Amino acid sequence: MLIPSQFPPLLPISIFHTLFFLVMLFTKKKPKLYDYIAAVWIIFICLACVRRSLHIAYGPDSDIFFLRFLHYPLAYGPCLYLYVRILVRGETKFKSKDLFHFIPLLIVIFTSVVPSLSFESFRIDDFSSTNRNTLFLTLYFAVPSLVSLSIYTFLALKLLKKHRETVYDHYSYESIEITVSWLTKLTILFFFFLNLQSGLLVYSNVYHPESISHKINGSIIVGYLYLLSYFLLRQNTSFPSQEISPPPSEKKEKYAKSGLSTEKMEEIITSLLEYMRKEKPYLQNELDVEGIAKAMSISVNHLSQCLNVGLSKNFFMFINDYRVDEVIARFQDPNFNDYNILRIAFDSGFNSKSSFNSIFRKATGFTPMEYREKLSKETVLK
Repeated sequence: MLIPSQFPPLLPISIFHTLFFLVMLFTKKKPKLYDYIAAVWIIFICLACVRRSLHIAYGPDSDIFFLRFLHYPLAYGPCLYLYVRILVRGETKFKSKDLFHFIPLLIVIFTSVVPSLSFESFRIDDFSSTNRNTLFLTLYFAVPSLVSLSIYTFLALKLLKKHRETVYDHYSYESIEITVSWLTKLTILFFFFLNLQSGLLVYSNVYHPESISHKINGSIIVGYLYLLSYFLLRQNTSFPSQEISPPPSEKKEKYAKSGLSTEKMEEIITSLLEYMRKEKPYLQNELDVEGIAKAMSISVNHLSQCLNVGLSKNFFMFINDYRVDEVIARFQDPNFNDYNILRIAFDSGFNSKSSFNSIFRKATGFTPMEYREKLSKETVLK
């Protein structure tokens, strides 16, 4: 009989961590709908860790009922997609039709626990036990997991791309919270590591049942459990309640119904440029389109239309062009000679060193340091 000390460390580690995650998640002031999806997602990953522990402890041929469930990756994709969609769209109610995303998981679990339907019950006399095991793991686990993860990773990345375009129409700055760029990277890593895990599982079960790859497999999923939990707990995005401008693919259709005439658009643009010149709102580090619209007493949608259609720029580009010009003006002003580049950047409205460097180089073709040195040399030559 197996005693508890013989279980691999990942069993207590994964269970304790999941319980800690759930406590931290639901002690937040106001857990949101995406937090509940995060909880389900983490629980499924924890169950996979538990199953991996039992697999290592008892061996793949054990009759333990829990070991039949190979299919948790079929839940990862739906959880990822629903989390992303609910987060970026600001949804507050779960739709009953979203349960359909979990039908493949339920079907495979049902067939695995009903002996007459289980793939393992099929008699294929032409195959050895090793080949049968290969077929089972490939057709019943690896292929469905790959298909599910591929589909939902694509859908999630598509939503994140669309969200990023929308953010740039609303905000003048970047942050890990509003662009949810961490989630894009996490999604790609998720796809890579889960498929690596599936490959290792098939390899270790079919070719080297006693190899260390079983433990490596478990370590991968536990490592991702910790990484995912960290970012899910950190996420606390609060998007604006007002409707913000749509991504480019939807703009023409939406703006066609706005009722803003060409003459009125030109008038707003003229007023906007004058307001930017006099008030310099771009010096605010966390300026958004609502702030400008409110100051000018116009609607957010009309302002976005003037920028996107009239000036062919999103809000992010429009504001940061002014900030780049402000930085260059201060580089040229002797009063700022003793200021370091980062101080000038922050005083000009930028709130991130990496964002500033990227935007400045894209606008000028030079890094801020190169540009300042170039100006200094030109001044000396004069």
